[in-house]
Amino acid sequence: MVSPLDIAKRRKALGISMPELAQEAGVSREMLKELEAGNPHVEVDLARIYQALDRLEEKVAIRVRDIMTHDVILVNAQELLSKAAKLLKTNNISQAPVIENGKIVGTITEVAILEKLIYGMNQEEFKDVPVNEVMERPLPMVPDTTLVTAVLPTLKDHPAVVVSTKGTISGIVSRSDVLEFRKR
Repeated sequence: MVSPLDIAKRRKALGISMPELAQEAGVSREMLKELEAGNPHVEVDLARIYQALDRLEEKVAIRVRDIMTHDVILVNAQELLSKAAKLLKTNNISQAPVIENGKIVGTITEVAILEKLIYGMNQEEFKDVPVNEVMERPLPMVPDTTLVTAVLPTLKDHPAVVVSTKGTISGIVSRSDVLEFRKR
């Protein structure tokens, strides 16, 4: 059963008035008002209302291209770990995609570097280890048209997503990018 509260909640989240939704859906204001009030006897085409909400959400949706960091710091797979660590620190980032022959082959993260230092690698070894011996799996890649809300579940398991435009790396969205955007 469709909840009138669901319709009202979605409408309010979009910041649109009841008359605006009624017009977009092609239903009367009074009918929508009765529906949102919980009147079970209102005869209305709910599909039209949900389709109107979908169209309105699409118009105001924020995409990853709207919040991504455009200048992606890339690390070569053969780069020394010590240099990669310095690169992360200098750029105030927690991870970077690792490339080899122009393709992303992994990710270097602060966590991976710290684990190597904590679990047995001394300072001398640290200087000579290439990134590809420490890197983690590649970050997920999403098209730049992906909705920010669609990548949130992915960011629970990954520190960031790489953004592509027509198959080319165009940006990166990290957890902190999403949190910064949410503060606006």
